[in-house]
Amino acid sequence: MKKRHLIAFLLIILFQNQVFSQIKISGQIKNEKNNPVEFIEIQLQNKDSIIFKSELTNAEGKFILQTEKGEYSLLVRQLGVIYHNQKINVNQDTYIGIINITEKEQQLQEVVITSKKKLIERKVDRLIFNVENSISASGGDAIDALKVTPSIRVQNDNISMIGKSGMGIMVNDKIIQLSGDDLINYLKNLKSDEIKKIEVITNPPSKYDAQGNSGLVNIVLKSAKSNSLNGSFRNVLSQPLREGVL
Repeated sequence: MKKRHLIAFLLIILFQNQVFSQIKISGQIKNEKNNPVEFIEIQLQNKDSIIFKSELTNAEGKFILQTEKGEYSLLVRQLGVIYHNQKINVNQDTYIGIINITEKEQQLQEVVITSKKKLIERKVDRLIFNVENSISASGGDAIDALKVTPSIRVQNDNISMIGKSGMGIMVNDKIIQLSGDDLINYLKNLKSDEIKKIEVITNPPSKYDAQGNSGLVNIVLKSAKSNSLNGSFRNVLSQPLREGVL
């Protein structure tokens, strides 16, 4: 019994040390008119150029990131555009201060288009990117749409969710049982104009059976294009056959 109590006591100490070793990086984003910018993405990048933290600013343009001591690059990003990049060396709670950015004309057009419905919405367990209201995501494919989706990183045809060890992709709430090149080809055959919204689910409900520290991306198609799922899937399967015939 004493041994168990000792182990429990040591675990509590280790847990507390881990919690208290986390430091906070905070700040505020404002535009050229000194107005706070909501839903702009703040990212932390380590020495290996890997982005491992991502948060969105609130209605006041404020953000808080929790991490360990170290040297990082702090990026201010929205819809694939990096507005600010600075090196920071933190060993205690750090307030960056106010970062002023100059919003581009395309972003302003996005705001006009989405005046009735927000381009980005935040729910309890997920973030919603309304692709149908985005100029940046129009005219491309699903990969292009994912590139400008907050908390999603696309590099060299590798798709990942920032801060998660794994990620699954769904279309209309159905898991896509594809991986590697097959998954990339499938997404490239799915036009962004057919997508209504992309849901970034950081804490998947139990019904999805997500493994470990995994997230889910749910691509919701427009109702008028619901048949494109099967059509795109057939295109992916037929490509290897055409190559074999040639």
